[in-house]
Amino acid sequence: MSRLSRINKWVNMESKRSGKSKAKVLSEFAHDYMTYGVNPKEYYWFGFDKKTPEQKKTFFTKKMFLKLLKRNNDPEFVQILNDKYIFSQTFAAFTGRRVIRSGRDMETQALEDLLKDTQRVVYKPKDGSGGAGVQVFDKKDYPDVSVLADELRSLPDGVVEQWIGQHESMSAAYPDAVNCIRVATLYRDGVCHWLGAVFTLGRNHSKITNSFQGALFGLIDVETGIVTTDLCSYSDELFKVHPDTGFVARGFQVPYWKEILELTAKAAAVVPQVGYVGWDVAIAENGPVLIEGNSVSAGYYAYQHYMLREDGMGSRAVWEPYTI
Repeated sequence: MSRLSRINKWVNMESKRSGKSKAKVLSEFAHDYMTYGVNPKEYYWFGFDKKTPEQKKTFFTKKMFLKLLKRNNDPEFVQILNDKYIFSQTFAAFTGRRVIRSGRDMETQALEDLLKDTQRVVYKPKDGSGGAGVQVFDKKDYPDVSVLADELRSLPDGVVEQWIGQHESMSAAYPDAVNCIRVATLYRDGVCHWLGAVFTLGRNHSKITNSFQGALFGLIDVETGIVTTDLCSYSDELFKVHPDTGFVARGFQVPYWKEILELTAKAAAVVPQVGYVGWDVAIAENGPVLIEGNSVSAGYYAYQHYMLREDGMGSRAVWEPYTI
């Protein structure tokens, strides 16, 4: 999609939501980009049409985020997190599951060994993001493992990993996927700083939990591990209860919160050259485990989403200090 097409997309969406003409929306986009550095997508997701100038000044934007990445993430080291297999080996002490490479050279025996301790496996493309290309395979659907092996070998190079058996409270919230906690950390000078945390649940019987694939999310208080908001989606939906399970997110105490903070702090120190990471954490039956780490995750979108920030403010004060 070209830049002009992307802008047009957000103009149309904002015009439909606000009732303003497309010309008026485009004018406001241009003004707020020049004044506050907010791009059209951010304008929409942050709800800038209803923000005061004082509120707008409190938002952390993509321009600032790129400065944060340039200041804290060494490009020579980011592949350690971006490559799914390299990540699995580097952070093996924190993942709680086995992972093998997939692709044309994957051995059927390696897959058989992986399946001995799990009823499901997850395929992920080597460098995928946003949940794109992820597939879940049930062992019961493949009595002949060689059939599954052939199917996996036909997919782009990536990894196959064991399914995570999650904590009962997380299954009660949504049972069909491994729900995750996104924790943003900034590691600098031997100290881990937590910038924010998001609670993400699957929906509609999907086995994939990703906000850009339709999953629901809410905000977590970093100090306490308590979910402080209702759930929303990037499709402008807000839910006081999960539409599939009736789960109430607001007020939910995420289990093992102290351990989650400890886990992400230890993980952040493994590759200090990548100071900023958005960690995806699952709550397994006996405690938290890492799903993956995202070195370019723009998680600040969710932390400032207009449906979740009831005070109308952004999180610039939390994130901006680490751009310098």
